[in-house]
Amino acid sequence: MALGYEGLGLIDGTPFLCTGMGVPQQRNRMDSNSAFRGSADSEIEPTEAISPPHTYDWPTNDGTISWDTTSDLLTVIKDWIFDRTAPKEMEFYPCRGARQKFLECYWTSIGFEASEGANVTGSCNFIAMNRDEEEIGNEYITNRLGLLEDNVAGHGPEALCDIMRALNPAANNTDPLPFWKGTITCPELLIGTSAEITQWSVTFTQEITKNFVCTGTSLDPLEPEFLGIGPMVVELQMELYITAATYNLPYDISSLIINVGDGAFNFSEVELQQHDEPLKVGSDLITIATTYSLYGLTAA
Repeated sequence: MALGYEGLGLIDGTPFLCTGMGVPQQRNRMDSNSAFRGSADSEIEPTEAISPPHTYDWPTNDGTISWDTTSDLLTVIKDWIFDRTAPKEMEFYPCRGARQKFLECYWTSIGFEASEGANVTGSCNFIAMNRDEEEIGNEYITNRLGLLEDNVAGHGPEALCDIMRALNPAANNTDPLPFWKGTITCPELLIGTSAEITQWSVTFTQEITKNFVCTGTSLDPLEPEFLGIGPMVVELQMELYITAATYNLPYDISSLIINVGDGAFNFSEVELQQHDEPLKVGSDLITIATTYSLYGLTAA
């Protein structure tokens, strides 16, 4: 679902330009096949031939969001990447009167992408431990001006107008960062002399496992006792436009910096995983699509 100008998303109270969100509520079931108490040819009482199994279920709220990156949002997401076991709260307002709030959200993947003719975009897949509130609004038509209630996370209509106005390069924190504000610094790639980067994307992923324990006396389902969070994996994909007569793609890189606006991610060890065929037909540009694995992450 795209929120557009009539909607709003917040992460820990920070508004962001949400371009899409989806948090389908699913229910996990434990069934028993032994609960049968009838015969299929019962003529006296047909319902005796139907008996539901004894079922336990509990909800899961795992979702995804996407955005146009702003400086304010970048600060929140960058801190979340480095403090990756910390939970966040998320709120979504698709239209006037509609609201969803999720508590204890943990990210499983976060990505940024920059390409010609677009803003620096991003996305996040997350696990939410529970849904705190849900309100279904019915005032879509009356909200054409893009104004939400005064009590949205303490932001009044005047503050929200800044977030939802027509996008423009005013260079403040509520404007999206254009693609030329997403750059990669790496001397070993010879950027600017032998090659140029036409587009790139970086993805941070971590596996999260919900762990339940065999405790309690109630038949009501229990919440997970704790979460298991695995190591973080970072992958960078780039498309290089080769400008030199000869070019040797480096397999091992000792320093690479991904710059997004005023924020940066430093990597001290970079390894090439794959690249496509560098030889093109005569009418094609000489480009190479590459995938690198990144290690040694530090903040700039």
